[in-house]
Amino acid sequence: MNINHISSYGKKPEDLWLEAADWIYNVYDVDAIERIYLYGDGASWIKEGLKWLPKAKLVLDKYHLNKAILQATGSQPERRREIFTAIRNRDQKHFKEIIKELHTKAASDSERKRIKDFKRYVLNNWQAISIYTEGHVSHVLSSRLSSRPMGWIPEGLRVMAEL
Repeated sequence: MNINHISSYGKKPEDLWLEAADWIYNVYDVDAIERIYLYGDGASWIKEGLKWLPKAKLVLDKYHLNKAILQATGSQPERRREIFTAIRNRDQKHFKEIIKELHTKAASDSERKRIKDFKRYVLNNWQAISIYTEGHVSHVLSSRLSSRPMGWIPEGLRVMAEL
């Protein structure tokens, strides 16, 4: 198994994905690839990679899903376990019922908006949530760039990300 980490700061998504695709086509027999997993938060620049990489599937990472659940259930934390269970069981119908109840019991317009945004986020990434893999970013970048409190200038960040 060949592992290659490609990261950058300030690079266009298309350029990043072109670099990744070039590496894959140069290192692997693309016809023999079963699956490539793109692991991230579901942002559009990450989804762009699905267009560039053969047989790619998006995986929504647990950190961002957990963060979204916590934000959506801020005033109704007792519903968190039920949401996790519905998502884990891929029970979209039950998930929507829970969200409807959360929305009904919301105390403010801002809370209702958070719940609505959460529902859209989860449903737009439903397929990607069902696949979980070990994230390499936490092992490679996060330990250096975010585990220690420090600031980064753009040039320093670019150099560290490309190491």
